Amino acid sequence: MLTRAELKQRAKDSMSTASIHPVLVTLVFLLITFAVTGIISFISTIITSAIGFTSALAADYETVAVGGMLAMMPVTMILSLISFAITCVLQTGYLAYTLKTIRHQESGLEELFHYFKPIVKLFCLYFMVQLFTALWSLLFVIPGIIASYRYRMAVYLYLDDPDKGILDCIRESKEMMIGHKFELFVLDLSFILWILLCAVTCGLAALYVTPYATLTNSVYYDNLKYITSPQPVESAAEFVEM
Repeated sequence: MLTRAELKQRAKDSMSTASIHPVLVTLVFLLITFAVTGIISFISTIITSAIGFTSALAADYETVAVGGMLAMMPVTMILSLISFAITCVLQTGYLAYTLKTIRHQESGLEELFHYFKPIVKLFCLYFMVQLFTALWSLLFVIPGIIASYRYRMAVYLYLDDPDKGILDCIRESKEMMIGHKFELFVLDLSFILWILLCAVTCGLAALYVTPYATLTNSVYYDNLKYITSPQPVESAAEFVEM
C-alpha cells in the first residue's frame, strides 16, 4: 500500500495534469449542489408560507392549520427526497471525475451530469449505505464511524462496474476495507489542518481542499483495489506502474 505522502503526491500530480483543472470542476459541482438545495428549500418555504397564509384567513384557524401541516409533511418529504436524489447523482459524477483524473483518462464537467439515468439505483445505493451506517450508529458513535468506513468504497465499486448490484457494492466494500478502516481514518485525519483552513477562509479554501482530498481518496481506492483484487484491473495495474 502506498504511504500517505505518496497518495497525496499522486493526487497533486493528477491535479496538475488534468485536462480541466479540478478546482474549476469543484466550483461548478459546489455551485450546482448549493443551487439545488437552495431552490428546493425556497419551494418548501413558499408552500409553507402559502399554507400559513391560508390558515390565517380561515375562520377555523386551528383546524386549517393542523390540516395544512399534515398536508405539508408529504410535500416536504418528497422535496427532500428529490434533493437527496439529485445530490447523489452530482456526488457520483464528481467521484467519477476524480477517479478518471487519477487514472489519466479523459474527463470534464460533463461527468457531473452523466449519472442522471441511473438516478434510482444511485438513490438506493446511497440510501442503503446511510441506513446501514445509521443502524450501526444506534449502538453508539464509534460503531457508526466504523460502519461509515466499512461502506466507503461502495460508490467507487459501482463506478467501476455499473451493472453490479447495490448490495454487492456494499458487500464488496465491506470486504475490501477489512484491515484498512483505521488506515483510511488516519488518512482523513491528515487533512485536519486543511479543513481548519477552510473554516478560517470562510470556505474559500474548499475550492482547493475538496478536490485535493477527494482525489487522494480516489488514489487510495485505486491502490486498495489493486492490492485486494485477485485479478487486478488494467487501470489499477497501470496506476501502480506509473
